[in-house]
Amino acid sequence: MDPIPILWQLGLSKQEAAVYLAALKLGLSKASDIAHKATIKREAAYYILGTLQEKGFVSEVIKSGIKHYSALSPQLLPDLISEQTLRKINLVKEALPELETLSKTTLSRPKIEYYEGIDSYQAVASKFFDKPNQHIVGYVPESLPKFFLTFSSKFQEVRQKKKITLHIITPKTPFFENFRSKDKQSLRTIRFNDTIMKGLDVGYYITPEGIALVKANEKERNSIFIEDREIAELHRRIFEEVWKEST
Repeated sequence: MDPIPILWQLGLSKQEAAVYLAALKLGLSKASDIAHKATIKREAAYYILGTLQEKGFVSEVIKSGIKHYSALSPQLLPDLISEQTLRKINLVKEALPELETLSKTTLSRPKIEYYEGIDSYQAVASKFFDKPNQHIVGYVPESLPKFFLTFSSKFQEVRQKKKITLHIITPKTPFFENFRSKDKQSLRTIRFNDTIMKGLDVGYYITPEGIALVKANEKERNSIFIEDREIAELHRRIFEEVWKEST
């Protein structure tokens, strides 16, 4: 059996395996002799013998003032591997508390869902109905009820049944002025803000669980839902500041 692949599995590089085998064949030898046997440059041999010493595969002996190297006996390799494995296990155990602390501070990945087509608004709006008695806020352009007219009525009906309240900021248009006149019975409050909303065709809802973006125009109808509580909370706080400036 070729020993080199086995030595690779024990953590040695190709050159380290060649140098270890050369030292094993020669017995106690100088670096130059080992380099010649392994067919590598002497300078490289010194470096590789140093890494093999660190790994425990080679030991160094001074003989007549000259460094000589001796390969670890193959019979001792199992003991060496066991010792190294145990050392690694202990190192991991020591580092566990700090590693666990770091894992808790790592940002979690938000879940993102994308929908296309006429049913995209329905797909993303269903996220609002998971729990009753919620409070949802958002920015709604006039294009949303215009291009999703049928579902807008259904959305309002389901929302009222589940007692989900809604605060939205819209542009000031005749359509939304009429819409606002029915706020009280619809569990909804509308405020106008042309500075932000005028000319847009993207709606933006913020739920306790995440945020939903809905685009509607002659060419596009698509929705994105980003599920992340911290992102939702940040955007809700921004909305509250904009709400104060809206009329």
